[in-house]
Amino acid sequence: MAGVGRKPRTLIDTMRTQLWVHQLKRLTHARSFYELNEKFEIFNTNYSSDYANGSTGVNSTTRKLIDQAIQANYSIESIKYSDFYNIGPTVQSDDGEIEFVRFWDALDGPIEGLWDILFWYDFSAELQHELGLAFKVKISLIIARLFNTTEPPSEWLQKDQPNFVAKAYRNGEIHVDLRLLTVVIAVWRLANFMKDSVYLADYMMIGLLDKAAEDLLSPLAPKFTDVEKSKAPNKTEEPKKTKEYPSFYSNFLMHLINIDAPKVQKFNEVVDKFNGYIPSRPNLIYNEAKSESYEFSGDTGFDYFKVSTEGTRVSEFLKSKLQTFGI
Repeated sequence: MAGVGRKPRTLIDTMRTQLWVHQLKRLTHARSFYELNEKFEIFNTNYSSDYANGSTGVNSTTRKLIDQAIQANYSIESIKYSDFYNIGPTVQSDDGEIEFVRFWDALDGPIEGLWDILFWYDFSAELQHELGLAFKVKISLIIARLFNTTEPPSEWLQKDQPNFVAKAYRNGEIHVDLRLLTVVIAVWRLANFMKDSVYLADYMMIGLLDKAAEDLLSPLAPKFTDVEKSKAPNKTEEPKKTKEYPSFYSNFLMHLINIDAPKVQKFNEVVDKFNGYIPSRPNLIYNEAKSESYEFSGDTGFDYFKVSTEGTRVSEFLKSKLQTFGI
């Protein structure tokens, strides 16, 4: 019997590798990926530039060897380096400790685990969860952090108004860090799964995707092309520019589109299905010869729901953003 083939790499696999190698370069103070290869030449890791552009995945053996090398040579005992790949990026806690943020779980982990991310961010939400309180109550701290009030202003429902969260961030009125971005992603996925507070979760996500998400994520793994691949220290000629690859940030946006677009499509299909249940009604038609006839047509009364949600979904916003800015 033929063996099972290797599973195709996903965008999350690519992003994990990109974050891992860019943070390795930063942590070891390597000036280029060529220099990073030299630092770890003993482990035959001559693929760091391919890791950076996402064209090659890093295996568990290499990650383990790099962990051992870092602990032996860089005196970094507070973190396990492979956790950039396994968990996500780091933040500094209030007491100065380095903490890994469960970014990959928020983006791609099981739905049940998303509650743990919410409880990690706001421990009181766990009690509210056990008491069976409404979902909007459980995310009240997040609402307060983004709107500077526990109850968003009624104007947020109006499409002709600017996004309050995006505007507040650009004006420096709210502080957004990787913890908050990660928990909002988890809340957004939970809301869509439960069909509860979906409009609000989409609104908060779009507010952060306007600018805050890019400010936080792009520096973690800056855009990389193959230019640097052949850039050895002693070479004086200008390296030839070759293929460009999607950046860490653009892979992140595409992953969000892939999560949301099928949900939007399903919503529209259900609306169309219920439009089909409405009986056709006769409409009187006056012909040119002044005779009368009847034409039967169905009502599309449920299309109101399509119209009301147009432009409110994350995937719609991101597709427009990608086209406008060419990310």
